[in-house]
Amino acid sequence: MALRNLPVTRSLVWGVFFISVILIYVCTMLFPFVHDEKFFILLNPYIHSLDIKTIFQTEVFSTGEALVNSYYRPVLELINRLLYRVFGPFPAGYHAFNFILHFINGVLLFSVLKGWLKKNVTGSSLLSTHAAFWVSLLFLIHPVQTESVACISGMSNIVYAFFILWCFLSYQKMENQSWWGLVLGLSFFAGLMAKEQAVALPIVLFAADWLLGEKKIIQVVKNKWLIWTGLLVIFVLYFLFRRFVAHTANEFYFFSFSEELWLRVRVIPLTLLNYFKIIIFPSGLHYYRSTDIFSPWAVPCLGLWMAALAVIWILQRMDPGRRRMAVFGLIWFFIFLLPVLNIVPLINEYSFILSAEHFLYLPLAGILIFFYAVGDAFVPTEQIQLRLNICWLISAVFLTLSFLQVWMWRGEIPIFEKTIKYEPDFGRGRELLGVAYADRGLYHKALEQYEVAGQRFLYYRSNTTLPAAKILYGKFAGKVYYEAATAYLGLNQRIDALVMVKKSLRYYDTNIEALNLEGVIYSFSGQHKMAKKYYEKVLAIKPDNAAAQKNLDLCLKALKGGK
Repeated sequence: MALRNLPVTRSLVWGVFFISVILIYVCTMLFPFVHDEKFFILLNPYIHSLDIKTIFQTEVFSTGEALVNSYYRPVLELINRLLYRVFGPFPAGYHAFNFILHFINGVLLFSVLKGWLKKNVTGSSLLSTHAAFWVSLLFLIHPVQTESVACISGMSNIVYAFFILWCFLSYQKMENQSWWGLVLGLSFFAGLMAKEQAVALPIVLFAADWLLGEKKIIQVVKNKWLIWTGLLVIFVLYFLFRRFVAHTANEFYFFSFSEELWLRVRVIPLTLLNYFKIIIFPSGLHYYRSTDIFSPWAVPCLGLWMAALAVIWILQRMDPGRRRMAVFGLIWFFIFLLPVLNIVPLINEYSFILSAEHFLYLPLAGILIFFYAVGDAFVPTEQIQLRLNICWLISAVFLTLSFLQVWMWRGEIPIFEKTIKYEPDFGRGRELLGVAYADRGLYHKALEQYEVAGQRFLYYRSNTTLPAAKILYGKFAGKVYYEAATAYLGLNQRIDALVMVKKSLRYYDTNIEALNLEGVIYSFSGQHKMAKKYYEKVLAIKPDNAAAQKNLDLCLKALKGGK
């Protein structure tokens, strides 16, 4: 059956989309909570409460460190608490929520694109339906999406995209019913409260009206000035809310790193080329993907310029309708990606800027629109069936790769083994892999990773020029050596454990866990006077520490001759 005659009905769209998502992601319901998910759910002190104040005025995940990004996303916190009411501490329901909402996003994207493209692609509503179908299907099954969907804490990307897609639908429906403007405003605010990346919405809306609506810029401004004003007001209110109601600390965080801004900007071409690579050839996908700001930048910059010239050459040879569609796709991709593209320093550690795969969740749709428009423009009409076959082949490949990639999320060991395979100098990845090994009783493997992680943190500590960063990396090293001490205790090697505890306190002398552990080691050795000194140090730092108080009481009994 020829592509132009293939009936893309609602039942076909829903059926293909749902089956594809289920095939890839249903296995995640067997996976446990991993990494950040434990903090957001299992270790969240507010998870049982639906108190509005704690939802909107609390940073659930915040280290309190000056150089570590705060995490303020109240819509996600509300969703997690509601899910906890239903599923409790069992991860299957949270995973199901992720992939079902991902499926819904695919359906919403199909509706949005069908509405925007029906008057733009050579006047053919049938062709716009096929474009919307293939772009949305590839959006759902692309392997890059697995980090957002298979990881429960990737929910932020799915939720903010859900609200942004509702904004697009509302904007389209406002032409006939003005009350949809209220839905647009509420959805935009909810998207901002789910993830800061939503700030890009107004620009993409403007581009859609300008390019796909075939209007002049001045006409777009004149006809929709009330909408743009309303979105600007919501944008300003959002930041005022965060500053004066939520009191989040790091609103203008990037000003603290203004001296590194040029270093971050000059590796944007490298970051983009890496993104293009994993979109076109999705191999080597892994958690904590990073870009080193000290990487060579001249060659990637040249490569990006050559790619840009090639794109311009292609666009010049396309008909106006498909050219507008392609340009809109590129604007969608770059504008939605821009808020997380090295400008605000999402720092993993030292010179490594986070360039995570989950940043691509919504931007991916834009680059898929571009590729579809180019393919549609250059495939001759008589070979249109060939394009259908190519689309199905790409879909089959992506479906297979996504299914295989999802299994990485079955536990912390496979997650972080793959991370350090591609990020060998990432000390935090080494530490997290060590913790995962230790949790399984693989103490020798854990110690190997702790040793490398400690060396990396001390290297960063000695090379950074920021005093606050020196303190931070000292704390990181101290924490790693404390974890190494617990691993030695797991091997029943108390002397080595004591050496590691002392090494930990050399770099992080207020680490109450290490101080308490040193007291415990002395208690086991019968040196109760020494143990008492360390328990008292803990209580001097944190008087309400129950573990130290209990250990001190036992120590005092031992000193008095009690059991």
